[in-house]
Amino acid sequence: MAKKTVFLTGSSGTMGWAGFKELYAKKNEFNIVVLNRDSEKNRKQFAPYMNDPCVKIVWGDLKKYESVLECVTGADYVLHVGGMVSPAADYYPEKTLKVNVLSAENVVKAILAQPNASEIKVVYIGSVAQYGD
Repeated sequence: MAKKTVFLTGSSGTMGWAGFKELYAKKNEFNIVVLNRDSEKNRKQFAPYMNDPCVKIVWGDLKKYESVLECVTGADYVLHVGGMVSPAADYYPEKTLKVNVLSAENVVKAILAQPNASEIKVVYIGSVAQYGD
């Protein structure tokens, strides 16, 4: 049976990192695609996985459709966990609104752009800070 491909957003955050580790423990069943902001913290966190053929790391931004499209292309599952949450969301409500809404729109648009859009399974995790403070 062919391995399934999972695109996981928010993999450097608390919930996403826990999800990444669970998926990675089953890397014999899944290929994992993650979209991370290009930061020193994220590069250090994902350094052990950079050369693993089961993990594709895309350095980009959830607010940029092209980054999301690259990650969605070929995915069987999309786990959209990424976004801004409290306490940052409380201090930057406009930024939170932009990040959370635009990222969700980009995920949906990228899935709908796939020839097999109806076959891609999606899980979307929101939060109390979905739209900012």
